[in-house]
Amino acid sequence: MNQDGLVNTADAQLFTDFNIGKITAFPACQKKSPCSQSGDVNGNTFVNQRDVLMIQDYILQKITLSADQKIRADVNPASGNGVIDIFDTLSLQDYIQGKQSSLPVCTAPPSITVFSPNGGEQWPIGSTQTIRWNTASKGGTVSIAILDYNKTTGDTNFTPYTITDSTNNNSYTWVVPSTFGGASSIGNNYKLLIGGYFWTDPGADRPGLIQDTSDAPFSIVAQ
Repeated sequence: MNQDGLVNTADAQLFTDFNIGKITAFPACQKKSPCSQSGDVNGNTFVNQRDVLMIQDYILQKITLSADQKIRADVNPASGNGVIDIFDTLSLQDYIQGKQSSLPVCTAPPSITVFSPNGGEQWPIGSTQTIRWNTASKGGTVSIAILDYNKTTGDTNFTPYTITDSTNNNSYTWVVPSTFGGASSIGNNYKLLIGGYFWTDPGADRPGLIQDTSDAPFSIVAQ
């Protein structure tokens, strides 16, 4: 049970520790996430059957998951990033049982999906907000920018304001500023842009730009 190649008292101790609650899974039944924290739904640094059960309970509406837990649970993007369903359960189960050497989200073609703000939010000036996104390709850095449509007309006319270049860890904490470019930031027609360069083709001589924007405008309001 402890994966040392021997059957001895150390394995018996593991059974005892499991029965009294000192450990929650046997070493042979848990793995590390193959990329970022994908699959580690409960955040205990391991991927095991408890994570599978959390996804199942979420699908059956027995529990709720936080935004971060949903990102870690979405291990199979076949049905669309952000969708937690039976395909995620099956993929995680196969990885734990050794039927897959990785998780689909870790080997999927590069993509970025903005989760928040994604339209309709009202963020007060001075408030601390969490910008959230998901990437099928982990690692690297992304650029985060605000697209200001308030002073222009047409869907392609905007003024961009760069927020930061951030480590690609699916979230960034942002304090909403009172101004953009010297003018008041209050407005109801902003979108978030997140982009990064990833290797979209193994045979390419340079990485390709992958990006996504909010589906609909969000607002910055007074305190």
